[in-house]
Amino acid sequence: MNDSSNNTSFNSQDLEGSINLKAIFGKIMAHLPYFVLSIVFALFIAFLVNRYADPKYKITTTLLIKEKNARTGGMDGAESFLSGMSLLNSSRNIENEQGVLKSKSLVEEALKNLDFGISYYSQGNVRKADLYGHLPFIIELDSNHLQYLGGDINIKFVDLDHIECWVEKGGKLFVPKTGEMVGGKLLEDKAIYQLNKPIVSNFFAFKLTVINPIILQDANMIYTIKLNNFQSLVKQYFQKYTLAPIQKQASIIELVRIGEYPEKEMAFLNQLCASYIQLGLDEKNLVTQRTMRFIDQQLKSISDTLGGVEEQLQTFRTNNKIVDLSVSGSQIMESVMDLEKEKSEQALKNKYYQYLQDYVHNANPLDQLVAPSIMGVNDPVLIEILKKTVELYSKKKTLEMSYQKDNPILKETEQNLLILQNTLLESIEGIQKNSQVILNDLNRRLALADAEISKLPANEQKLLNITRKYQLSDKLYTYLLEKRAEAGIAGAGVNADNRVLDKAMVAEQTAPKIMINY
Repeated sequence: MNDSSNNTSFNSQDLEGSINLKAIFGKIMAHLPYFVLSIVFALFIAFLVNRYADPKYKITTTLLIKEKNARTGGMDGAESFLSGMSLLNSSRNIENEQGVLKSKSLVEEALKNLDFGISYYSQGNVRKADLYGHLPFIIELDSNHLQYLGGDINIKFVDLDHIECWVEKGGKLFVPKTGEMVGGKLLEDKAIYQLNKPIVSNFFAFKLTVINPIILQDANMIYTIKLNNFQSLVKQYFQKYTLAPIQKQASIIELVRIGEYPEKEMAFLNQLCASYIQLGLDEKNLVTQRTMRFIDQQLKSISDTLGGVEEQLQTFRTNNKIVDLSVSGSQIMESVMDLEKEKSEQALKNKYYQYLQDYVHNANPLDQLVAPSIMGVNDPVLIEILKKTVELYSKKKTLEMSYQKDNPILKETEQNLLILQNTLLESIEGIQKNSQVILNDLNRRLALADAEISKLPANEQKLLNITRKYQLSDKLYTYLLEKRAEAGIAGAGVNADNRVLDKAMVAEQTAPKIMINY
């Protein structure tokens, strides 16, 4: 009896549930027009959003960065002519290079090379369209006249020979030549101007050149030009793009920017990459120029000496009718020249040590100093300290591009750099002392050779001394000329470490998301 009672209860509940579903379905059908209407309305709203919302596009480009290791130097091509140039090309890693790519200074350099100073638009029914890359006309500003900065200057082509211009509120007046901002009442009335003559008002002055004559036939189209403030442009682009390696261990960086005007965004990313690559080339060329300048300074002093000694040698031979040294004089000469050559090489090294010491003391850019091997300096301890110092200096420069001065990471790096610089100066002082010991020994041995020279006849002694100075200066001059030629070859063959793999392109439209909206 209990089982029967339970079954009856379940059947009753099932029947009741069935009746409720029918009731709900009935209510839905009763309100069906409202459901259909809401769906149609929602689709219509989605259509309006998709049709009139400002579209945004994802622009991408890829950049290959050649990583360098401070131990191997990472040199290739003509750079290998200058042994030791690796010192000036400190280790490079993806993190540091990303800091450079996102730096404000690089963005400024890129924008300086782009024609973003004046924006051109055509006014539609709902929004303005940027005409970058497809300009129907261009304007040339009068740099001595007041101009309207940051606000819209509207232009309408009335007929083939006249245009109508007026400004809208929101801008400021300034003088382009000086950058001075001035006050003034905005011009609200429209005015007609001759097309082929300078267009001048109290608030702007420019010359307009038509590129596409078709625009002269549409008297209803309104165009807008806007003069952009450079610092406002920098704020608009600085840190408004992302970059990351395409894979964890890859040295290929993908740069991404989202914007409304794809051609302008592509131009920016392309120029940003170009400016980054040029920055590396400029640094290499600057190193080569500094190296050649240093060598030229040494050449100048030796050239003056060489010219005077050569003239003195010719005069002495003519007056005394002596052409060559005797056999004993030649033997002494050979011995003396070996010692003089060793002494001159040591003297050149000393000049480099002094140059390096002054360079560090004067807080010059450490990544632009002349490599030690240019003057024949191959001290492993000195070179290792220099490499570490230059590497840390490069890291500090990268951090300065991205962080404020009071950032703890930057402060720690500066402190470590200061310690390394002091270590470097101490190392230089120690090397200079050792160098002086070597010079003293060479001078002692030369004094013994001079004693042998004093036994020769007076005229031969004079000839030997003059010939000695001449040959020494000549060898030094030839040595430095070779180094200068090597530096020139290296500079002529410098290649960029980085290159663009894929130029900027539209990857996708990010807004409005048509299907998601529907």
